[in-house]
Amino acid sequence: MRRLGRALLLAPILVVASLVLVASPSWTGSQGGLDGAVTLRLERSTFAIGDDVGFTERNGRREAIYLPCADPWVVHRAVGGEWYRVESHECDATIRAVGSGDVYEGVWHSGAPQAVALAGIEPGYYRIDMVAFSCPESFDKCQRIMTSAFFWLR
Repeated sequence: MRRLGRALLLAPILVVASLVLVASPSWTGSQGGLDGAVTLRLERSTFAIGDDVGFTERNGRREAIYLPCADPWVVHRAVGGEWYRVESHECDATIRAVGSGDVYEGVWHSGAPQAVALAGIEPGYYRIDMVAFSCPESFDKCQRIMTSAFFWLR
């Protein structure tokens, strides 16, 4: 009987607390009205050498983010506790906006020929890094937004 009494007492409190949480603004936001995160995700966590490694960056903020070029990403491989760059491409300096809720889609061709100065493509643990900025004017005055995603090549 005591349990039923406690449950009846707690039920209205839980209902009110739930309503307050649902009706209140997000507390996970960052300054400047940016209420969400920018997230970088891979199609899967393991790929074969030669596969196309597909990834997406989602802008969960209320405002647009700006990519400094068409493909603002780089790929590294872990070797002995250090990260070595395995991919190099030109950044064409074309500013690209990714609106609120929009997604940038990219592909790294893991079987593409590599420059001599870069680490070789071998089975191992890899990381894709992407950069974006909070404003399109001069990037040195904007918030830099770095995202990373990790995967295996077998």
